[in-house]
Amino acid sequence: MKIICKEGEDFYAEGRNIFAEKSINFVPVIDYENNIIDMFSRRRAFFKNAYRAGDLERMVYARNIWKMAEAAQQIGIKEFSIIEFGVAGGNGLVAAEFYAREISRLFDLKIEVYGFDNAAGLPAIKENYIQKEMPYLWYGGLFDYMNIEKLNKRLRSAKLIIGDIEETLKDFIEVFHPAPIGVIFVDVDQYAGTAAILSFLESDDNNFLPRMNIYFDDMSFETESRGEHRAILEFNQRNTNMKIIPEDLRTREKRCFRYQHPLYDKEIKYDTTACAYSYYTI
Repeated sequence: MKIICKEGEDFYAEGRNIFAEKSINFVPVIDYENNIIDMFSRRRAFFKNAYRAGDLERMVYARNIWKMAEAAQQIGIKEFSIIEFGVAGGNGLVAAEFYAREISRLFDLKIEVYGFDNAAGLPAIKENYIQKEMPYLWYGGLFDYMNIEKLNKRLRSAKLIIGDIEETLKDFIEVFHPAPIGVIFVDVDQYAGTAAILSFLESDDNNFLPRMNIYFDDMSFETESRGEHRAILEFNQRNTNMKIIPEDLRTREKRCFRYQHPLYDKEIKYDTTACAYSYYTI
């Protein structure tokens, strides 16, 4: 069983028909010269159904990328970037790349994916940050299990950026020229790394979308005013033209509002044809 097509052709309908008839999970996609150009999976074939059913691994990644694609489409944005800070073994970045590819196809958008990590586990706690960190829980060297070579083989288009986050962010825009950033996944555990990421948000508005989704992985009531939560509180205290909301611990999924962004007040265009009736007129 195989799918034959030219590279770039839409083979999803044909693939769905195959999966509907056969109890298989993968189908090779080959060109007219018999070269394998893709491997099509059942999960890709029925991605929209799986998303709507909430039946995806790392659903929070899929949801934030999907919601940002909807938001971008509503204000006429055709491309944006997503970043994962704290890649570790790479499963999150691989998932983000997969979701970005499928969601970009469904929304007719371009979505770039970047992952930042130092490939050496958590850095040592800075002595003057001891009250802002949780050194007994997230200490230096923890999560040191990245294999750069193996991870790069698992990635198709996502760019892996290795080094100290604070240092690699300094020339990230200049070197990579990313599309405006719309989604950030923060999984760095510590205050210092989170503070560096949020300082990066204070750069030129044009590097970002006017309202960004940010997911903070390491927040609980035990981390109040420490770690990632402490960095959020300080960010909101020093900035009047942008805020991360909500700043409390009740949700890890937050939004960054950039009030002076040139597109902040651009009107959202809704699909008014979605339902021609109201409850009261039926």
